[in-house]
Amino acid sequence: MSEHANKSNTNWHMAVRPTPLHGRMAEASRTNQWTQRLGWTIPNVLDTREAEHAALRTRCTLGDRTPLASYRFTGPETSACLNRLAGGCGGKVAVGGSRRVALCDDGGALIADGIVLRPDDTAWLLTLPVRAFDWLLLAVEGFECAVEDISDTIATLG
Repeated sequence: MSEHANKSNTNWHMAVRPTPLHGRMAEASRTNQWTQRLGWTIPNVLDTREAEHAALRTRCTLGDRTPLASYRFTGPETSACLNRLAGGCGGKVAVGGSRRVALCDDGGALIADGIVLRPDDTAWLLTLPVRAFDWLLLAVEGFECAVEDISDTIATLG
């Protein structure tokens, strides 16, 4: 395991809970239809499916993406580690940029697709639609890099 501290915030499995954006979403909801995703309560649909489909095609929309799993990578070999995990493109993200990536195991099997963001020159953020912290802990072994589960500390809009 890396010499850097790795930690996981595991409160996500304790209960289904509202996201930080729940109040605003509830105000916008015309249906009051909710669902659960990775331990978070999110709207199933705010209006009608037809209206939402039309908005996606003709206007700008915002969605609560807080249920995505979020991981923070730090350390001098993070770029090399993310490049290995994402087929050579994970660490090639400029500060302030982002890139869609596919994470594969050593045999080429897809673990998940996600987005790598680089908010500053010290860290990379990875968002995934699945929880993969245990797999990521194994994946950073051999690299001078640490991974931290920050899923409970960040709200995300998409």
